[in-house]
Amino acid sequence: MCYIYLVRSFEPQYTGQNEIKTTITDRSNKGLHYNDKITLTEKYLKEERASLAQGYMEELQWVRRDPFRYLFLQDFLNLGADVRYEAEDGVVLKRRRIVYAAGTVADSALFSDTFLALVCESSVRDRLLETGVFRESFECLQAVYTGEPIPLVRDDVTVRQLDISDMPFVLENYHHPGANEKHIRERLDEYMVGAFVSGKCAGFAGIHEEGALGLLEVLPDYRRRGIAEFVESHVINWCIQNSRLPYCHVMPDNTASIALQKKLNFTFDTKPLYWLS
Repeated sequence: MCYIYLVRSFEPQYTGQNEIKTTITDRSNKGLHYNDKITLTEKYLKEERASLAQGYMEELQWVRRDPFRYLFLQDFLNLGADVRYEAEDGVVLKRRRIVYAAGTVADSALFSDTFLALVCESSVRDRLLETGVFRESFECLQAVYTGEPIPLVRDDVTVRQLDISDMPFVLENYHHPGANEKHIRERLDEYMVGAFVSGKCAGFAGIHEEGALGLLEVLPDYRRRGIAEFVESHVINWCIQNSRLPYCHVMPDNTASIALQKKLNFTFDTKPLYWLS
């Protein structure tokens, strides 16, 4: 099952020490411009119907309003999120301590017992802040990878999946306030990958709890050497292989990350999303 990809040949090969090598053929890695979302919609609807017919997933009707903008909701649902609310004015999903919401519904009860929430409308953000459900918010840009698996060929970099033994290194080098031991342990259990140069870890990336790409860090001595692009490409390919949507949320002022996603042929939504905490 795959949402929007036409994967012709993607054969991951695993060698010793969890090292990952990849052979890919017949690939045209071209991201879709937002104006081409009609084509994306047609692909999504066709493949979504096939998946539903095979009983793979529950259909989220709201996504059909704009598959490019809302496809991340279906991905979140497929991860096991519960549908707290779905009607004409919106949809609210919750998985563990995170809520994803679209539309104009802003009932504070639907966002109770929530650590983080992502909403699509500024009016919902404002209402939830006014009622005191959340205290802080920040705007982000959503980028979605709509291409095929990325060829991974470098002789100077070895890549392997990280495990629990790598946790001290990740905790020491991942500069994010949410990088506590419990969180990193969970991310390692799901998927994190590291890039190694001459036997030393130069950088890593993985999947956030909500399903978005992230956890990207490249050590200072190895920056400007294509490590970030290479290690994120492995995460993209893992998502495609596992029928996950490769998407990420980027702060508008993070010019380095925006440039990286564009280089990797991500397509940016024209409208922002809003995180609340």
